[in-house]
Amino acid sequence: MKPSGITPRDEAELVAAQTLAFLAGDAELLVGFLSHTGLTSDSIRAAAQSPGFLVGVMDYVRERDWLIEEAAEHIGITIPTWINACLSLSGAHAVLVQASGPKADLPSLPRRSLYR
Repeated sequence: MKPSGITPRDEAELVAAQTLAFLAGDAELLVGFLSHTGLTSDSIRAAAQSPGFLVGVMDYVRERDWLIEEAAEHIGITIPTWINACLSLSGAHAVLVQASGPKADLPSLPRRSLYR
Protein backbone atom coordinates (compact mmCIF):
# COMPACT_ATOMS: atom_id res chain seq x y z
CA MET A 1 0.00 0.00 0.00
CA LYS A 2 1.27 3.46 -0.95
CA PRO A 3 1.71 6.07 1.76
CA SER A 4 -1.01 8.70 1.60
CA GLY A 5 -0.06 11.98 -0.02
CA ILE A 6 2.19 10.39 -2.65
CA THR A 7 1.11 11.62 -6.06
CA PRO A 8 1.82 10.00 -9.43
CA ARG A 9 4.15 12.95 -10.10
CA ASP A 10 6.04 12.20 -6.87
CA GLU A 11 6.37 8.56 -7.90
CA ALA A 12 7.57 9.60 -11.37
CA GLU A 13 10.19 11.91 -9.86
CA LEU A 14 11.39 9.07 -7.64
CA VAL A 15 11.75 6.79 -10.68
CA ALA A 16 13.66 9.56 -12.49
CA ALA A 17 15.97 10.07 -9.51
CA GLN A 18 16.58 6.31 -9.35
CA THR A 19 17.26 6.34 -13.09
CA LEU A 20 19.84 9.09 -12.59
CA ALA A 21 21.45 7.06 -9.80
CA PHE A 22 21.55 4.08 -12.19
CA LEU A 23 23.36 6.20 -14.81
CA ALA A 24 25.73 7.64 -12.21
CA GLY A 25 26.58 4.15 -10.97
CA ASP A 26 28.08 3.16 -14.31
CA ALA A 27 31.02 5.25 -15.51
CA GLU A 28 30.39 4.52 -19.20
CA LEU A 29 26.70 5.41 -18.97
CA LEU A 30 27.45 8.57 -16.98
CA VAL A 31 30.05 9.73 -19.49
CA GLY A 32 27.52 9.16 -22.29
CA PHE A 33 24.86 11.16 -20.43
CA LEU A 34 27.25 14.01 -19.64
CA SER A 35 28.51 14.07 -23.21
CA HIS A 36 24.96 14.11 -24.59
CA THR A 37 23.82 16.92 -22.30
CA GLY A 38 27.00 18.99 -22.33
CA LEU A 39 27.20 18.81 -18.55
CA THR A 40 30.35 18.10 -16.60
CA SER A 41 30.81 16.20 -13.38
CA ASP A 42 31.18 19.61 -11.69
CA SER A 43 28.03 21.15 -13.18
CA ILE A 44 25.63 18.23 -12.79
CA ARG A 45 24.70 19.10 -9.19
CA ALA A 46 23.70 22.64 -10.15
CA ALA A 47 21.83 21.38 -13.22
CA ALA A 48 19.94 18.87 -11.06
CA GLN A 49 18.24 21.82 -9.33
CA SER A 50 16.62 22.82 -12.64
CA PRO A 51 12.91 21.92 -12.88
CA GLY A 52 13.36 20.10 -16.19
CA PHE A 53 16.44 18.12 -15.25
CA LEU A 54 14.67 14.88 -14.34
CA VAL A 55 12.64 15.07 -17.56
CA GLY A 56 15.96 15.33 -19.40
CA VAL A 57 17.28 12.26 -17.60
CA MET A 58 14.22 10.27 -18.59
CA ASP A 59 14.37 11.57 -22.18
CA TYR A 60 18.01 10.50 -22.46
CA VAL A 61 17.19 6.95 -21.37
CA ARG A 62 13.95 6.86 -23.39
CA GLU A 63 15.88 7.52 -26.60
CA ARG A 64 17.84 4.32 -26.00
CA ASP A 65 15.43 1.38 -25.88
CA TRP A 66 18.00 -1.01 -24.49
CA LEU A 67 18.69 1.39 -21.63
CA ILE A 68 15.02 1.55 -20.60
CA GLU A 69 15.10 -2.17 -19.93
CA GLU A 70 18.36 -1.99 -17.98
CA ALA A 71 17.22 0.99 -15.90
CA ALA A 72 13.87 -0.60 -15.05
CA GLU A 73 15.55 -3.85 -14.08
CA HIS A 74 18.12 -2.04 -11.94
CA ILE A 75 15.42 -0.03 -10.15
CA GLY A 76 13.28 -3.13 -9.70
CA ILE A 77 10.23 -2.00 -11.66
CA THR A 78 8.59 -3.15 -14.87
CA ILE A 79 9.23 -1.45 -18.20
CA PRO A 80 5.61 -0.24 -18.37
CA THR A 81 6.00 1.32 -14.91
CA TRP A 82 9.16 3.11 -16.08
CA ILE A 83 7.38 4.33 -19.23
CA ASN A 84 4.41 5.54 -17.22
CA ALA A 85 6.78 7.55 -15.01
CA CYS A 86 8.37 9.04 -18.12
CA LEU A 87 4.96 9.94 -19.53
CA SER A 88 3.88 11.46 -16.23
CA LEU A 89 6.98 13.67 -16.04
CA SER A 90 6.66 14.76 -19.65
CA GLY A 91 3.05 15.79 -19.12
CA ALA A 92 1.59 13.08 -21.34
CA HIS A 93 -1.50 12.43 -19.26
CA ALA A 94 -4.20 9.86 -19.88
CA VAL A 95 -1.84 7.35 -21.47
CA LEU A 96 -1.17 4.45 -19.18
CA VAL A 97 0.72 1.40 -20.24
CA GLN A 98 -0.65 -1.89 -19.06
CA ALA A 99 1.79 -4.25 -17.38
CA SER A 100 0.99 -7.14 -19.71
CA GLY A 101 1.58 -7.81 -23.38
CA PRO A 102 4.69 -7.80 -25.55
CA LYS A 103 6.97 -4.78 -25.85
CA ALA A 104 5.65 -4.16 -29.36
CA ASP A 105 2.30 -3.19 -27.85
CA LEU A 106 3.80 -0.29 -25.90
CA PRO A 107 2.84 3.17 -27.13
CA SER A 108 5.55 5.26 -28.67
CA LEU A 109 6.67 8.11 -26.50
CA PRO A 110 6.67 11.69 -27.73
CA ARG A 111 10.09 12.68 -29.08
CA ARG A 112 11.58 16.03 -28.25
CA SER A 113 13.79 17.95 -30.58
CA LEU A 114 16.51 20.27 -29.37
CA TYR A 115 16.30 22.08 -32.68
CA ARG A 116 12.78 23.51 -32.50
